[in-house]
Parts: sequence; structure tokens; C-alpha cells
Amino acid sequence: MGFEDFPITFLHFFIYSFIGWVFESIYVSIAERRLVNRGFLFLPLCPIYGFGGVLFLFCCQPLAQWPWAVFLVATVVATALEYFTSWIMEALFGMRWWDYSNERLNINGRVCLKASLFFGVMGMFATYVVSSWVNALAAQIPENILLAGTSILFAIILLDTSRTLVSLLQLSEKLKTLQASLKELEMRSMDKWKLDWQNLKASLARLKESGEQKPLLERIESSLSYRGGGLRFLKSFPKMKATAYDVNAQEYYTMVMEHPAESISKGLRHRVISVWKHFWAFMRDWVRDIAADFSLYNLIWVFGMGSILGYLVETVFFLVVKGALISRQGLVIGPFSPIYGVGAMLMTLILAPIGKRRKNGVLFFASALLGGIYEFFCSLFMEIVMGARAWDYSDQVMQFDGRISVLYMLFWGFLGLWFIRFVYPKMASLFGRIPKRWKRTFTAVISVFLICDIVLSLLAINRWYARNRDLPAEGQIDVFLDTHFPDANMEQIFPSMHFIDDQAE
Repeated sequence: MGFEDFPITFLHFFIYSFIGWVFESIYVSIAERRLVNRGFLFLPLCPIYGFGGVLFLFCCQPLAQWPWAVFLVATVVATALEYFTSWIMEALFGMRWWDYSNERLNINGRVCLKASLFFGVMGMFATYVVSSWVNALAAQIPENILLAGTSILFAIILLDTSRTLVSLLQLSEKLKTLQASLKELEMRSMDKWKLDWQNLKASLARLKESGEQKPLLERIESSLSYRGGGLRFLKSFPKMKATAYDVNAQEYYTMVMEHPAESISKGLRHRVISVWKHFWAFMRDWVRDIAADFSLYNLIWVFGMGSILGYLVETVFFLVVKGALISRQGLVIGPFSPIYGVGAMLMTLILAPIGKRRKNGVLFFASALLGGIYEFFCSLFMEIVMGARAWDYSDQVMQFDGRISVLYMLFWGFLGLWFIRFVYPKMASLFGRIPKRWKRTFTAVISVFLICDIVLSLLAINRWYARNRDLPAEGQIDVFLDTHFPDANMEQIFPSMHFIDDQAE
């Protein structure tokens, strides 16, 4: 899918998200006997249905002539999406949004057979009815209006998503703070039986009457003054469980709604101060970790080892996918891929401190985002400075300008998680065993070699580009490069690289 297909694909996503919101709101409203807004975003949208609809579009549409295959694929795809979404949401926010533990044939309460079969039917409905209707609708909209409209909607949904994530993080932080206060209260209380985690309202009332621990009780009272946007999730998802905390999320919602709210100005001031304190604490700990754990010697070794590991990973990947050994070198001498070396340094500096305090889900997404941004700017740098592209993802689904794609961002996510959790600790342990005198000597030798290799590679690529434009050699260096790094050798070392001028022709 190229960029020209984005408007239609996004239109599918938007319509399926809206249909999902309508269905969920009606179903839950009937079950709860009250009006329930089931939108995950502040807009009337359920993005998981949107992603499901897009997956149905790409996975089921090619199988439309075989209804049984559509049903089977839709069931598997939707089940995987629901399980993955539940796991990610719980990892990020410490909450489980739905729970099938009481259903037969469930997997960890995240998916169950009944829901999966329902999604299979929905996949058939989407494939044979909704997709055709959306395509017909898109065909009636002028191309420029469709592009402009979907771009505006995309921007609005991104802003809404950012606001939603902030609200969820605020709610998660409130529950975390409340739990910490309650645990401290329980530890200090003379009669620990008074604190019932599943009946906090009654417990706190009894403790308040006893006159014990007034400062802690005041802190808890203050936390119950929260009126942020995260409360709507507790109202919209009555079966939501705070798995990361002992606090009963639904009872917390009831207590908050019964508690007098802070004034708008006071509440805003508290939020600003809280955000600043958390940001400052994060940056302080991050800088402290970098100063304590990393040195220039270590980073140079990380660059070298990361370059070699990146070369090996890419070589094995292409051997498995294409069935052939294809050169994945990034330099003209040695099995090095410097884009992975620099990526390993960035992950070490940015993600290693995060990995100490955050769960795997947060680390995975941070790595995927960092890898995607880094890969995009590497591609842009190569095109501007060297007039070449070493990779192009234009033929992939959900890509941007051929420079990055969702598939490879996921690859970066898993690679970063693997590197921070398993590879870097072993590398750091190995570095620590090398005597300082030998470490300095080896580091100096490796640094000189890599610098010379990088400079030689840049000169060779620049001369290769010049030869493609039929420019003659202008000195001894050009003659040396023409002799030792002719076009045939360069094409063998960098088989995926192409120059922009050649592509235009």
C-alpha cells in the first residue's frame, strides 16, 4: 500500500471504529440498563474495531471467494488482535479492560471462544458487506476532498489519542498514589484489620472516626478530589480491573464521585505541579543512570558490537525471507552495519534507564517509536547528503514515504526489547571484566579502525555516485577508489542501495 491508498484505508478504519462504538455502546447500555459511552477516545470511536476492520480488509478480502477461509482467518486475526490489545493495555496502564475468565474456553481471560466466533462472523460481514459499501462511498468522493478530509480526521484522532493516553496515565498514577498511601496507612495503623482493600469506603470511614493517621487520611482525601478525564473509563468499562494495584477501581470511582471536587484553578495547579515533579524526577534519574552506568569506552564497544549484531540479524533475516545470502554490510570493510551501531548507542542511552523502571510493554513501544524515528532520519540523511537510498518500504502496508513502516517499527520494538533485556546486560558484564589498561588500548584501536572504515566507505559511495554520473577521476584518491571499489564491488557490498538520479530515470 502506497501513500495514495492511505485515504481509503483510513476511511475504512474510521467507519469501522464508529460502527464498533455504536455496537459496544448499545450492547453495554442494554446489559447495564443505563446509557454507556464505550468510546476509547473522547470521540465516538473504538479504535480496536478500526484496526480489526483494516486487518479484515487486507487479510480476508483476497480470500472472498472462500467464505470458510474468510471466517477462519477473521477469527484468528481478531482473536490475536484482542489478546495483544488486552496485554498491551494492561502492561501500559496496569488495568484490564475486559475479562473472560468466567467464560468457557478462555485464554488468560483475554480472549474466549464465544467472542472469537462472534468476531469471525463480524469478519464475514465486514468482508462481504461493509468493505464494498466503504469502497463505493470513497469512489463517490472527489480525490482531493477525500485526501484532505481523511488527513484532517487523522490529525484530530491523533490529538484525541494523545489526550486519551494522558488521561489514562493520570488515572493510573492516581491509583498508584492511592495504593501507596493506603499501604502506608495499613502499615502504621494500630488495627490493620480496619483496612479492607475491597471495601475502602467503609474502612476509611472507620479510621476517620478513630482519629488515627490524620495526615495520611488527608492525603487520601486529596487524591479523591480527582476529576480528570480518566474517570470516564471507569464509568464506561464497569468490569475494568486495576490488575497492577490492590485498589478496587470501581469503588474508587464511586468514592471520587461522592467526594467534593477541587476548584478548577486549584486542581489545574496541582496537575501542573504533579506533571513537573514527575518529569523532573524522571530526568534526574535518567541522567544519574547514564552517569553511573555508561562511559565513552562502553559506548564505543556498544557501537561496534551493535554494528556486528545488526549485520548478523539482517543477514539471517534475508536468508530466511528470500532464501539467499545477501550482503547487509554498511561499510566497505568488515561485517558492520553502522545504522544498527548508532541505534544500539541510542537504545543504550535512552532505553536502558527506562528499562530499569518500566515494564516490557512500555520498553517495547518506546523502542518501536525510537527505532521508527531514527530510521526515518537516517534515510533522509542518506538521501540529502549522498543522494542515495539504502532501503525502500514503498511496497509495504502502512508505510510513510518508503522510509519507515509499521512492520519494521514492530521489528525495532522487539529488537530493542531483546537488546536492553538480554544483550546489553551481557555486554556490560563483559566490558567490566576487561582490565582498564587493555580496555583503553583495544578501544583506541577499534575506534581508529572504525573511523577509517567509515571515512573510506563514504568516499567509496561518493565516488560510486560520481561514476554513475559519468564524472572522471580527479586525483589519486579517485583513482584508488576506482581501482579497489569499482561498481561491481559496490553493487555486491550494497545490493539494496540505489541513487535517486537512477530511480528518476
